[in-house]
Amino acid sequence: MTRPRRYADGTTVDVSKTQMQIDKLLAAHKCSQRALATDDDRGVSILTFRFQERFIKLQVAIDRQRVRRDSLPQREREAWRRLLLLLKAKFEMIASGDSSLEQEFLANVMLPDGRTVADEIRGAIAQAYSTGQVSRLLPAFGEP
Repeated sequence: MTRPRRYADGTTVDVSKTQMQIDKLLAAHKCSQRALATDDDRGVSILTFRFQERFIKLQVAIDRQRVRRDSLPQREREAWRRLLLLLKAKFEMIASGDSSLEQEFLANVMLPDGRTVADEIRGAIAQAYSTGQVSRLLPAFGEP
């Protein structure tokens, strides 16, 4: 059985070109405070931007330990193309009125401490599924 071809598999588009396309897409959707940071130690690039009064944080992670050195640039090109596709789809859903910022980006909304909503509630969701008990997923604003 053959596995389906993944999106952007084998792309030759440079990472820098895709990053420029992402920046243009964000600007076209009136996103401000756009930033891209790279953490080589953790093997992740972090894209942040402000959209509709919320800060959004997305990551592109390449497990550099599990990737052959010669295939690392290819994996990075593919990962950035996937992120571009994801952003295009999310913004299209919002622009058409079929969705909202909350529906498309809630997990990626950055909280005041720099963590995302997903970071904050991941454990509570796992606990709710294992115990069947749903607790408050987020603390009240200002609570530790």
